[in-house]
Amino acid sequence: VAAQKKGLLKDVKLGGVAIGDGAVSMVDAGLTYPDILWQTSQIDAVQWHYLTQVAAEMELAYSKGYYVPANNILGYMMETIQNMTDDVFFYNIRYHHQPSPSLMMNESEEQARDKAYLKKYFTQLTEQEKTRLLQHFKESNTIGSVFKSLTIDYNGENVKKLMNEQMRKKFGMIPDSVSWGGQAMQVYEHLADELIIDVIESVDDCLKNNVRVINYNGMLDMIINSAGQDKWINKLKWEGLMNYYHADRIPLYPPSLEKEKRTGAFYKAYKNFEYYWILMSGHMVPIDAPEMAREMVRRVVNNEC
Repeated sequence: VAAQKKGLLKDVKLGGVAIGDGAVSMVDAGLTYPDILWQTSQIDAVQWHYLTQVAAEMELAYSKGYYVPANNILGYMMETIQNMTDDVFFYNIRYHHQPSPSLMMNESEEQARDKAYLKKYFTQLTEQEKTRLLQHFKESNTIGSVFKSLTIDYNGENVKKLMNEQMRKKFGMIPDSVSWGGQAMQVYEHLADELIIDVIESVDDCLKNNVRVINYNGMLDMIINSAGQDKWINKLKWEGLMNYYHADRIPLYPPSLEKEKRTGAFYKAYKNFEYYWILMSGHMVPIDAPEMAREMVRRVVNNEC
């Protein structure tokens, strides 16, 4: 939006932005983890209480501008969840030990001892002690295991074959030296400390400048969940926010199941902000709910409201 205002993109008009299970605010997402896990029987009340304390520490660090410590606390919380829940899959809360086999890493005795100490005394430590211990975990790669499980090829060779063969042929312009690949741990390692910083202001900027914003989320996604999305949406300064809240929430159906009225999604919109809640889907909406995903794309392209 800023580039267009400066006349730097004269041949391109930003018609819209799609945010699919997007990390607009990882702090808001992380704050919801304890409640979601408790309500879905993944943890008990004692574990909920502990995770709530850790989440509060993450929020406090972030509010003070301590982004690296906040990101480290988030990583620690995610690994703790992994251990508490028998490796619940952050991309789809229905599953455990996914992808199979589990990518949980074996710990050394020293790492296990340090983790046990951190879990027992975390809320009693000073900020300096917390920062030092969390940095130790980051450097020793113990919190890297949970992120490693989220940076793999989610659908095996099928997606690679689709992208590098069929889609390459369809586009007809991809250089031979370029091939499609899944997410890589190196990307996370370089961007991890930036991932924690929210981009709510950027969404606001799009809305205020009449750029169409389409947000969609899978109901079974844990890492970027619907409750967390609602938390950052509530922080928007967009003048149309209250009208959006009072707009009707409409059920949608996959075309093949419309006669049976098998709800596949819910939709809500006001002016240039739209939200699709995709049912029975995790983080990877096109893989988990392909027909509903295609119907959503059709509606977006045809500007159906």
